[in-house]
Amino acid sequence: MKQSRYINIGITIVAIIIMLFLFETVLQIMHYHYSPITLKMDNITAKTDFRNAHAFEDVYTTYDAKLLWKARAGSRAFNDQGFIGREINNTNAQYYRIIVIGDSNVAGIPLNPITWPEALNQELEKNNHKVIVLNAGMWGYSAYQGLERFKQVESEYKPDMILVSFGSNDAQQVKISDKSWRGASTLQNITVPLIEYSKVAQFILSITDRIRARSGGNTTLTPRVSVADYKTYLEEMILGSRKYNTTIVLLTRPYRFFPGERENPDPTVWKTYAADYRNATIAIGEKYNVTVIDVYALFENKTEYFRDESHFTDEGASIAGELIAKQIDIPIMTPRTTN
Repeated sequence: MKQSRYINIGITIVAIIIMLFLFETVLQIMHYHYSPITLKMDNITAKTDFRNAHAFEDVYTTYDAKLLWKARAGSRAFNDQGFIGREINNTNAQYYRIIVIGDSNVAGIPLNPITWPEALNQELEKNNHKVIVLNAGMWGYSAYQGLERFKQVESEYKPDMILVSFGSNDAQQVKISDKSWRGASTLQNITVPLIEYSKVAQFILSITDRIRARSGGNTTLTPRVSVADYKTYLEEMILGSRKYNTTIVLLTRPYRFFPGERENPDPTVWKTYAADYRNATIAIGEKYNVTVIDVYALFENKTEYFRDESHFTDEGASIAGELIAKQIDIPIMTPRTTN
């Protein structure tokens, strides 16, 4: 009797495994992609929430379980190391290494070689510094994603200095915060590798996301990253940099106002709240005695240097690189002992 029961259990397990394998195969053939939470766009969030587009529609980026999206392998916008523009090679491997993490103001316009990190590199070279500035910027990133990117570049590339620039996308008004959009539950954190490689696991997670959204979905606007969380993420980066003996510099996010925006703030527009993130950046820098470059103040009311509300023209990027170069201290150093 017992033997018969064990045989039946074994047959059931095998049948389930076969069904899961077939289901996995079908999902692979269909090129199924998991979206952490199905976002129901309305007239407001359709203009403020671009996370699905970056994660699943952009030709230069692809979904990532930790970063939400990352550089797409083989994309013309990124080199093989995942940076924009310069990369580490045999010539510069021993140079003073600066990595810049941030959003689209750092990344620049896709396929445009003129970015302010590149201008910074050129300006430092003019001053006879043997330095390599690596652009780890990514379109649409918030400090929530920036913290994870920080951990990656610190561990893998061991920079001497890291520049951090966020505060724009963090203030974007959406229905679901970055933490919730990722579905940041204990179960998902434990099963990230399975979610990355198994379409069945992704499908099951999408079902649980929908159940969670229906049972308690947010119907009001909220920032992608709250000011309190933004401060926490900057603090974690600072403490992490000290662990690696890396110099960290915080930058406020530059942007411009259009006529009437200051006088009539729109509660659905991120710039209405941007000053809170700028002030938070300055406050955290003061708290931890970390250099803060107030890039917003450097370009305040200088509308001619912006191509839109928050991205530099080519001239603006060049000037930003020059101004930032004057405010960072590059020491005379011996050759690096690590690559």
